[in-house]
Amino acid sequence: MLLILLALALCCGARAMAATQWYMPDGRAGGCRSDRSVNGGSGAYEEIWLTDAADCRARCAADAVCIAYEFGSLASRRVKGKEYKRCELHHSVVFNVAAIPGFECWVKVPRVPPPPSPPPPASPPPPPLPPPLPQSPPPPPPPSPSLPPPSPPPSAPPWSPPPPPPLP
Repeated sequence: MLLILLALALCCGARAMAATQWYMPDGRAGGCRSDRSVNGGSGAYEEIWLTDAADCRARCAADAVCIAYEFGSLASRRVKGKEYKRCELHHSVVFNVAAIPGFECWVKVPRVPPPPSPPPPASPPPPPLPPPLPQSPPPPPPPSPSLPPPSPPPSAPPWSPPPPPPLP
């Protein structure tokens, strides 16, 4: 059994197994019960015999599709004092617990993914621009061609009254 736990730890990471948290549905011991339409209410599971509770838990912790595990001991009817140990790795949602002496149902607490990594630091701003070069004042506008002053309009002769009409 120790070799199995060691192999699981090496295969799947000891931290992943240790980080798994568990709870008992309904807060009491008993057999795991799932959807009644699957396997008469026992749900979909993988059965492993001749193991112990720690190995059963470690197997479920290392199995990504395992939602819960049930571990229990069954007394032999033929050999007095003989017990058979059974582990069920459940792959369907467990809704409640059936009161079965000697059995425990443990459900994994869903893992919360770690928060995303912070973004990389922003690249440093570009260096400041050099100061502008001194500029010489703009050249003056070219002189406009000089035109002679406008000549005054031609003058009209002074006004004089018209001559009188001739006499008859």
